[in-house]
Amino acid sequence: MGRFRKFQAAARECGFVEMKSSGDGSVLWFGKNTSQPDQQPNQRICIDRLTNSATVYFTTPRGAVDSKTFRAVTNLQEWMASEPSREKDVKPSGGSSSLLKTSR
Repeated sequence: MGRFRKFQAAARECGFVEMKSSGDGSVLWFGKNTSQPDQQPNQRICIDRLTNSATVYFTTPRGAVDSKTFRAVTNLQEWMASEPSREKDVKPSGGSSSLLKTSR
């Protein structure tokens, strides 16, 4: 299985669902709600076939948007597993601007 598909599997294992893809299928967006399911997904992962990477977008406890890019699937899985408190720290913004889990 190629890295692109492994990133997809890892995202799904963490509870993310596919939201949309580019026209040529080289980029996939996954989203996940941690609270208030009627809002836009507040966690997002962009998986890029051209760069063989996955970028996680998240909000910090202060509400700033941040990101972390992974080139190895195992690093993404380890990071997601090591940050169980991110979901508790999400501060709802009442709109679509909150993107992801927060980090410590």
